[in-house]
Amino acid sequence: MEEKYKLNKIYNLINSKTEFLIEYYINIKFNKTIIFIHGFNDYHYNNEMSDYFIDNKINVVRLTLRNYGLLSREQPQFYFTELTDYFYEIDKTIEFVNKTFSIVNADNSIYLYGHSTGGLTSIMYCHHGKYKNYIDKLILNSPFVDLYLGNDFKSTLEEYAMKTFISWYGYFFKNTTIIKEDLSAPAWIDIITKNGFTIDPKQIINVGGKWSGQLHSIVYYQKLIQSGYIKLNIPVLVLYSDKTSNDTVLDVNEIKKYTNKLGKNIVEVQLIGAYHNVCSSMKSIRNIAYLQILNFIDNLHS
Repeated sequence: MEEKYKLNKIYNLINSKTEFLIEYYINIKFNKTIIFIHGFNDYHYNNEMSDYFIDNKINVVRLTLRNYGLLSREQPQFYFTELTDYFYEIDKTIEFVNKTFSIVNADNSIYLYGHSTGGLTSIMYCHHGKYKNYIDKLILNSPFVDLYLGNDFKSTLEEYAMKTFISWYGYFFKNTTIIKEDLSAPAWIDIITKNGFTIDPKQIINVGGKWSGQLHSIVYYQKLIQSGYIKLNIPVLVLYSDKTSNDTVLDVNEIKKYTNKLGKNIVEVQLIGAYHNVCSSMKSIRNIAYLQILNFIDNLHS
């Protein structure tokens, strides 16, 4: 799907071999900016979505985290063992946005958008990130607030025990592959291509699974959210599917249950028939998602 507006690109070195990418369209006459953070292996960015918000006078900044896409890296695709390491990229992105507007002494509101694992990262950043006070609202697209293990466990106790084991194992053996799966052609690629999007085939890389340290970090921060410890003082919009069978990745009931604990100003929108990435679902569904986000930014939600 061709983009209407050309986004500029800035490649930022973290070290001599690793970088992250900021793509942006900024018009200083617009006083609102969305910073997008992608998910784990479903890190596809939607040009149609970017165009929609630019058409509505909202600046778009898309962040590609280290070890993703076609970026230079010294570690495997998607690799991380500590989720909050990505705070560095978010810090630098917010600094870039603020500097752009401060040069012309213009006002700007920042909205942080996170999908799936990016949603979990965004929640934690809004809780204790360096520039959390610069974020006006948080938008979550099927946030990864619980590790969904499917129907393989007969009881809640068994599921809890498995998550505890995963977390414990990952603490001591961070670089071990604990969940082996072929991610060279994940199901999301078939779904989004059917919905009119295209994927650069060079980005489809077999990574072989998930590292134990990665899952330890994810489960640790999920438990903080699930316990009610993480409280946010900003408005939060949560978009997710109506059924777990439509999402296919997360349990939508757990999304609802745990995001409700994030604060007092939570707006929830269930989208009938939506996929895990609601903004890559069929056109009629994603159009509703775009409008819900726009209404949320413009304070049109009741």
